[in-house]
Amino acid sequence: MLRMNKTIIALTLLLMGNVTFADEQTNNYELAVKAYQLGDENEAFIHLKNALKANPQHLSSKLLLAKVYFNANNLAAAEEQLEEALSLGADINLVLPLLGNVLLLQGKIDAVLALEQRSAEFSKNSQFEWKLLRGRIYLRKSQVELAKLEFEQALQLAPNQSSAINTLATLYLAQKEYLLADKLVTHSLAINNNNERTWKLKGDLVAAQGMLEQALVSYEHAISIDPEDPKILRSLVMTNLKLNRLEQAKHYLQRIQKQTPNDPTAILINATLLAKQDEFELAEQSLAELSQKISAAEGSELTDPSMLLFIQGASEFIRQNDEKAQQYLSQYLKAKPSDLGATRMLAKVYLRSDQAYKLQLLLQDNFEYILPDLGLSAQLVYLYIESGRIRAAQQAFEQMRAYHSKSNYIGILEAELLRASGEPQQAFLQLTSLPYSDDQSPLKWLQLKGELALEIDDIDAAKLSIDSLIKRKVNTTQAQNLIAAYYIKMNQADLALQYLNKVLAKSPENISAMFNKALIFQTNNDLDQALTIFQQILKIEPQHSPSHLVVARIYFQQQAYADATAQLDKVLIYEPDNRVAKELKLDIYMQTQQWPLALTLVEKLNREYILNEAYLTRYAEILIQLERYQDTAYPLGLLDSLWKEQAPKLKLLASLQVRAKDLDGAKASLAKARALAPEDMSTLLMQGQIDLAQANIASAEVVVSQLTEQFGESSELYALQGGIFLAKDDPLAAQKAYSQALTLNKFNRGAAIHLYQLAQQNIAVDEFTEQLEGLLDNSSQMAWHRRLLADTYMRQKNYAKAQSHYEALRKFPSLKDEPSLINNLANIYAKSDLDKAFALIEISLQQGSKSSATLDTIGWIEAQRSHFDQALLYLREAYTTDSSDPTIRYHLAYVLAKLGRVTEAKIELKSALAIAQNFAEYEDAKQLLSDLEKNKA
Repeated sequence: MLRMNKTIIALTLLLMGNVTFADEQTNNYELAVKAYQLGDENEAFIHLKNALKANPQHLSSKLLLAKVYFNANNLAAAEEQLEEALSLGADINLVLPLLGNVLLLQGKIDAVLALEQRSAEFSKNSQFEWKLLRGRIYLRKSQVELAKLEFEQALQLAPNQSSAINTLATLYLAQKEYLLADKLVTHSLAINNNNERTWKLKGDLVAAQGMLEQALVSYEHAISIDPEDPKILRSLVMTNLKLNRLEQAKHYLQRIQKQTPNDPTAILINATLLAKQDEFELAEQSLAELSQKISAAEGSELTDPSMLLFIQGASEFIRQNDEKAQQYLSQYLKAKPSDLGATRMLAKVYLRSDQAYKLQLLLQDNFEYILPDLGLSAQLVYLYIESGRIRAAQQAFEQMRAYHSKSNYIGILEAELLRASGEPQQAFLQLTSLPYSDDQSPLKWLQLKGELALEIDDIDAAKLSIDSLIKRKVNTTQAQNLIAAYYIKMNQADLALQYLNKVLAKSPENISAMFNKALIFQTNNDLDQALTIFQQILKIEPQHSPSHLVVARIYFQQQAYADATAQLDKVLIYEPDNRVAKELKLDIYMQTQQWPLALTLVEKLNREYILNEAYLTRYAEILIQLERYQDTAYPLGLLDSLWKEQAPKLKLLASLQVRAKDLDGAKASLAKARALAPEDMSTLLMQGQIDLAQANIASAEVVVSQLTEQFGESSELYALQGGIFLAKDDPLAAQKAYSQALTLNKFNRGAAIHLYQLAQQNIAVDEFTEQLEGLLDNSSQMAWHRRLLADTYMRQKNYAKAQSHYEALRKFPSLKDEPSLINNLANIYAKSDLDKAFALIEISLQQGSKSSATLDTIGWIEAQRSHFDQALLYLREAYTTDSSDPTIRYHLAYVLAKLGRVTEAKIELKSALAIAQNFAEYEDAKQLLSDLEKNKA
């Protein structure tokens, strides 16, 4: 029987990489499986490499290759294969156990925790593995009680899993709770008496209590089960050493070194062994192999009198011999740090030799001396801003303001600092509060005002500044770049280019002009040309943050998230306080559902920018995604205080509170919103929906009465009534209410979906299909109605009508190759024409679909066509993307049985039957397993 794909209501097109299925790939992978099962991992490695050469995206090969690398202790290579497999769509439940261990063994705790973003996909076994991983992380952080809690929860999930029992026993052993540890070890051995790790643990337990002879017996039993386990071998070496059995210790040590000649632990043990044999010189030499050689750089120190140093430095400064000037002046300032003249000279040397970092250090170290000099101290503030050290700039500025409080320049500098802090609106207000006008002002004020006006989209204010610059005939490159930026903003690219080309004619590598020119190409959607110019800019000035940020945004829009992140990381290296970079990085984390990383960053932003409603909202959103509902009380409480007078935002707050499981808080927010805007029907509707969620039917009915009295009949009203009837367990009344809701508004998707779900329960199926048939037309707006109708017919096994509607949907260009639609239609075709079904489902593969449903369907069609080798290839891939689907496991078993691989087939059948008993082919799977068992007998 052909498998019916689970109905997918949301119509999405899965755009993924192409899958190339070749005989060479199939043969090599299956040969690798056989070699791996026989323990010949070198042979398996060769076959896997050949399989991946034929198809670099073959998931099954990548997963098996990761195991081979892991067994060879090549953790980085194993990690690479597993991460690539995940990115290509591998089932997280197949990847998690090994990837978690690989990352943890490399100390990559944050990367392990980042896997939690996929927790909604975890199978019961993966939940168990995740608890073990979290427990091990807590142990690394010395949080023993939290670790114990995780291990105990793991044991509850799988009370007969040796790994959970052993892990908890190990923890008890570390806490010297020997009786508890012994009880667990005994239980673990009762479950599986042939587990080498349990026997090692038993040895560790008695060794910790000083019973070395008994420990040796347990270790020797463990090594008889797994002769190559390095941990057991080390325990045997050390126990024999403690018992002064040097020959036995050397024997086991040689076995370790044969496996891993450069194992640092083995070198240390060998050194200890040599020392025990009175060969101390050799022991010291062996230990030295683990040390790194350290070389110290030698430096010369000038000893001239300070006055002579200053004269020599000034002389070299005049000659522009900057290297020597720098040497003499820096030495002089060590003795005379208060000499502002020498400081200015050295500052200029650093400036003209592009050593901004050294200049920053000079001014920073001598800040108490340069503070009276407005120019030097302001220069330090600008250097801090340029390097992204905003807080350092703010601290220096506060001291400057106290010293130079009467200078209007302080007001200009404050505006610069506000701008750098991501507050352009505040910067503009600060600047315009100074006693200047566009016609009578310093050029610095006018230039900055124009730039800020453009940033905050105050075009009128920007125009005044631009007009003044043109009137004054200011021809500086900075002014011309500002004028060009204004014309870019006004969508007058030709005028902007005139000014930019003037600048570039004089200075071909003027960064601002190049940047603005790149922006013009970006605005015109010529992204390749824009990126080319940005790359030229970054070649000239690798730390040009604006270019990195725009490039990152382009990559973000292209969904090239890794490239975008790389650009942002470069910005944050030089400007760790760059707010724009942090915000975009947060967008990437949220877009890619890297919730733990997003949480760390949003917490930092909320500490740095207190009471920022955008950051607080994201904070709550991230906590909700991580299911840390109680923790949302903090950001949502602050939003409540910020939004208490804004009805629309109180509704947003209520929706967040609903998602955070704070239904009482949501009702309180809605009550405030209703008091502020009683004419808003949606507020009452939300309140009724919350009442239903709380099973408070009486309150929901009161809301219905209020809605009827104030707003009359509406589609939304009937939909709410439908929910009340469902809560009262009256599905027929609910069906009528939802039907009326759909009659009043045929685009009420919630009502349509509820009717669809009721139809799946065989409630008013004919009424539902008749109503949808009556609403249908040939417009794309009604496509989702038709899809619900087609899926209903499919579930009712009315294949003729389902086929008619699926084929009608394929006439819309956006749905023609939609994978789930094609999958369902192919299943229908397969009932009468396997070749036609194969030709259709193959379209999904050619379009790049790698969904488990697509792969399973084409694999099962191939099995029905007796193309078992090809079927195995597809079904292997289906399994790697969804290992928890019993239908896939049954299909895989069926094909393995047809290929004579009975042992593997039985393993798959037992797994399928253990996963669920309600899948369509359960009885078929049960019968096949019975037949295979009988044949064995």
